[in-house]
Amino acid sequence: MVISLCVALLTTVPLLWLVRETDAMPDPARRDLLMREETSRQTGGLLTLTAAEQKLDTRLHQLKEREMSAAPFPPAVHFFKVKTLIEKSPIFKLLQRMPKGAALHIHGSSVVGVEWLVKNVTHRPHCYICFT
Repeated sequence: MVISLCVALLTTVPLLWLVRETDAMPDPARRDLLMREETSRQTGGLLTLTAAEQKLDTRLHQLKEREMSAAPFPPAVHFFKVKTLIEKSPIFKLLQRMPKGAALHIHGSSVVGVEWLVKNVTHRPHCYICFT
């Protein structure tokens, strides 16, 4: 019994010495870096917003948070039951006032080549393209 206890101590103590307590704790700086990298990979994540765009973005996020915390949360309910609720939503009203395009989301395999788009479309006024 004493010998097995000694063997256990002799093998466990050096292992414990190798594992520092701080290695088990998440590094806040590394987490922040990962969060920034993830944010930059989102649609438009590499864009620099103007002051007016930042103000609108902040307002939109506030509206989204308020709507997501409300009950019932429209995306969680059948569309026909919440259609009027969606139409009264401040976010929906804001989006209705925003300019629209012919395609708000497309897949690369279903459009002409990027070169053609850049050459023939991007110079037009009020035409915006975001590649992610």
